[in-house]
Amino acid sequence: MNYKILKSIMIIHDVIYRTDFSYLAEMFRFLGIFVCEDILVKMDARQLLEKSSSEDYDAFIFVGNREITNQEERLLGCTAEEYASLIGRLSPKTVYFSECLKEYGERSTVSDPFPRPVNKYLNKEQQKQLLVHVIDKVLEQADGENKDDNMAGLLEDLAEIYIQNDLMLHSMNLQYYAKLPSLAAGEAKGAFIQGYKQVRECIIQGISDKVCMYYRYAQLWCAVKANNACDYQNDILYFPLEGLVKDCKDLCKAYDNFTNAKILLGLSYEPSSGCGNEALMAFKDALQEMGEVCFASPVYYWMGKRYESFKKEEEAEICYTNANRKKEKFRNNYKLAVFKRDKKEYDNALKLFDNILDKLELKLKIDFADSLELEYAFKVYTQECFIYYQMGSYVDAIKMGNRAIEIIDRKIENSKFLEVFYEDKKLVYIEILKKRLNPKTVYRLMMESYRNIRNKEKADEYRQKLVDL
Repeated sequence: MNYKILKSIMIIHDVIYRTDFSYLAEMFRFLGIFVCEDILVKMDARQLLEKSSSEDYDAFIFVGNREITNQEERLLGCTAEEYASLIGRLSPKTVYFSECLKEYGERSTVSDPFPRPVNKYLNKEQQKQLLVHVIDKVLEQADGENKDDNMAGLLEDLAEIYIQNDLMLHSMNLQYYAKLPSLAAGEAKGAFIQGYKQVRECIIQGISDKVCMYYRYAQLWCAVKANNACDYQNDILYFPLEGLVKDCKDLCKAYDNFTNAKILLGLSYEPSSGCGNEALMAFKDALQEMGEVCFASPVYYWMGKRYESFKKEEEAEICYTNANRKKEKFRNNYKLAVFKRDKKEYDNALKLFDNILDKLELKLKIDFADSLELEYAFKVYTQECFIYYQMGSYVDAIKMGNRAIEIIDRKIENSKFLEVFYEDKKLVYIEILKKRLNPKTVYRLMMESYRNIRNKEKADEYRQKLVDL
């Protein structure tokens, strides 16, 4: 049967159910499928129409309810009527995740109205049934009458491995707590090594040619993630780079149009500073196939990081600009803002930093920003504090400094996201996150700013804070 290979999916959510988005997104990424994210209440009718009619996506999923409560109206800053109007503009083929969950009964909230994550709410067997059902619905949307009715079932073992090893949690933690040693990276390393071994065993026992590409990709995805965790822990790479690269290249050769395999090849080089050119070649190869799709955004971002490591700032800035053009993200804006800051183009830098804060505004307001977003908010406020200080705007510098300090002193402690995502382990991850945020620069800028406006008492206060660090 001439079924279509699923390559890309758009998942739209309403923020309140963002942990469900991560649960599904990481599952599809585990399979080698591109995932693009949008937030319903941040979109207008024109944007929804463009997304719904776009050929960039093979399928659409909506994560959230079709109707919202009065409490959710207040949190989202959106009336029930406005929300319903947006829902009505989703693609008619959209898979509604809430409907897939109905048979499992109503789930409780951790911090009202934020629901328990699926991986805590359902047992492992229920999760496997749910994911296979969602995959089947997505394939039906993508393939229509040509859908292979056995395809979702053939992916059941991968769903089970994903669930057993809690790969969603560990994949997100590698994003949240990158580049530094932590309990999160250590646990992720073990989970991805185990996932690799289990997928390999499935392949050894024999799988259908129809899904072989997904299994081989999932195995190498686990290996790349495990090596990233090793890198963060300053450990020797568990999977020798030469063998991993060869396996990624073999996957690329076996499935010439499997663009995500080419991207995975580029990412496999990430822990090696000496393989930058090889990584760039792999990314450029992938971009030739991708065209103008939003999924090209992270590829340009990773290329920008490689160029930065080569001290090629001009090429890096071009890559970050292209990344932002494909899909505006706060990490792209942050990189571009730092370039503007270094050139002393302070007004342009502030504009870009403010764009990040605009994107994070809703999540910060309702205390539902994730760990990475809280860290970026802290870094942005610190950067704006520095810029205002350099401009001689000491009152504004103090204002931004106070907001940076508020992230550490209040926002992290009060985070409903950390409570929902980690439940009884919330305090462990609060400590991991706080260790990543060093207030030394903020305290120094606050001390100097207060000194410059002749407030000796406050200047002395921040001088003492510096001493106490």
